Amino acid sequence: MSDRAVEFVEMWVASHVTAATDPAGAKPLALQCMEEAGKEGIPLAEIDDVFDDLAMFIVGEIEEAKQR
Repeated sequence: MSDRAVEFVEMWVASHVTAATDPAGAKPLALQCMEEAGKEGIPLAEIDDVFDDLAMFIVGEIEEAKQR
């Protein structure tokens, strides 16, 4: 498991996802996250190793934000 991929995605999601985020936008957000990770030197393969479905992870984070 790539700790840097986990840390990057968790930090990125925390700064881009709120309770007001539309779950239908999860896929574009996932693509944006992966693009920005690549710019930081984190390859897509590392993210894929940690997150089976990044968009679904983001949907879960949106739902969790709504429950807070």
